[in-house]
Amino acid sequence: MVHYWYYPDYLEKKCSQRTQSQVVYSNMYKAFPNVNHKPLNLILDGGNIMLCGDVIVMTDKVITQNINYSRGQIIQMISDVFECDILFLPCNKSNKFGHVDDMIQYLDNNKILLTSDSNMSSTYYQEIKKTLERKFEVIPLKYNVKKKHKRDWSHINFLQVGNTVFIPCLNIPEDR
Repeated sequence: MVHYWYYPDYLEKKCSQRTQSQVVYSNMYKAFPNVNHKPLNLILDGGNIMLCGDVIVMTDKVITQNINYSRGQIIQMISDVFECDILFLPCNKSNKFGHVDDMIQYLDNNKILLTSDSNMSSTYYQEIKKTLERKFEVIPLKYNVKKKHKRDWSHINFLQVGNTVFIPCLNIPEDR
């Protein structure tokens, strides 16, 4: 179980919504005493960590949020804790959360499902796709709707348990 600092910049103005990491961590140690706990002294966000086979995929927002460490130190710390390679996707200003779980979903056999290109600028989409193609076969998620919804990106953030897939729905045409 990896413990990190949850202190996202997108909640800076909503201090009451912040999670007190120290309290959560101490409770986790108590709740799971027989689990191997690994501290990671970095600011991270759970939506920015995705295990894709034997590679952790995350946006490079982790670099900009942890200014007390060099890029090399951050890479080493993450590699040591997760014991695998890391692939950083670029994060731009339009991706205020810096999450990968709203851009990709790991399928299997080194295949990545990439959100619709309508959810980001063409240049940014191509940059993400090119970066992913270094390690994975990329399958673009496509759907045609008359009117695009601003949160249709949420469909990529699904959960698969066995043969069941849970897909976030917003009661919009893209849900189909």
